[in-house]
This record gives sequence, structure tokens and C-alpha cells, in this order.
Amino acid sequence: MKATINVPLKREEKRIVHSALAPEMRVTKRASSKVKVTRRGVEILIKASDVTSLRASMNTCLKLLETSLKVIKNAGKSAGCNKGRYNKAPAVSATAPGANDSKAKRSNSSPRN
Repeated sequence: MKATINVPLKREEKRIVHSALAPEMRVTKRASSKVKVTRRGVEILIKASDVTSLRASMNTCLKLLETSLKVIKNAGKSAGCNKGRYNKAPAVSATAPGANDSKAKRSNSSPRN
């Protein structure tokens, strides 16, 4: 299973977010993730062996991303940045191909063992 998270950012924000996220990207038995800079921003690529691992990895990456964007926003305020260029949160898009497949859906009525 794969997921891609695309975050459009400005040039200086791309560098900062990439530097913050890159050390946290990992390869484990069940999942791997990496971050790369693109023309429009940063892209987080996640590969996992199962839905649970994919979800956990996506949650971790999104939380790290949220934290780094908050730091950028607050750093802009504390540095006297009055133009507001860091005050808007970027639009984040995440896709997980095959997430709508019937095989990936589980019924909530059946108990899990």
C-alpha cells in the first residue's frame, strides 16, 4: 500500500520543512517513508505492508508536518514578520491509491480477534 502527501510551500518553507522531516523518515519491517522537495513544495511518500501501518505512518508524518508549520508560523511572528506570509496554513492533499477498494473495507459489525 502506498500514500502520497503533497504540501505546497514557498521556497524558504520547503527547505525548513524538509530539514525538519528528513531525519524522522524511517524504514521499518512494516512501513517506510521519505520526504522530498518538489517544484511546488514537499512530498511525503509512504509505503506500508498493511492498512494499520499506513495509517500510523501517515498520522506520524502529518503530526510532524503540522508541528514544523506551526514553528514556521510562530517564528515569523516573533521575528516581527508583519507581512503575514507565514500566517496561512498551506493546503495539504493526501492520496492512498486503492483506499476505496472493497478489499480494504471492513465491516464494523464483525468482531476482531
